[in-house]
Amino acid sequence: MQPNDGERRFPRLDMNRPGVLENLDSGGQEHVSLINFSGDGMCIESDRPYVKATRVRLKMESWSNEKDSKSYDGEVRWCNAVKRKESRHYLIGLKIQPPELPNGSDDKNP
Repeated sequence: MQPNDGERRFPRLDMNRPGVLENLDSGGQEHVSLINFSGDGMCIESDRPYVKATRVRLKMESWSNEKDSKSYDGEVRWCNAVKRKESRHYLIGLKIQPPELPNGSDDKNP
C-alpha cells in the first residue's frame, strides 16, 4: 500500500466521482471513479490495469454545469489490484502535470 497521510506532501481529500480516463499513449478510454485527490495527484479506480509511466487525461464532469467540466493530464505512478466480490478492480495513482502557462508567461509573476 501507499504511505500513510503523515508521510504525504499534500493532504488527501476523499471523493467518489465518475470520470473518463483517456490513455494518451494508446488512445483508449474508459469510465473510472475518482477515489481521492491531493495537491499533485489522484487515486482512481479502474476495471483494467495501467503500466507505470503511462500518460493519461482524466476528464471530470461538473455536477452543476457541463461547460465547467475539467481535464487533468497526468502520469501513472502505481497500480494495485483489488479484489471486490467476484470481480477485479485496480487502484491507480496518478501524478498530475501542472497546467502549461501561456507563451510569454512567467510562473513567478502571475
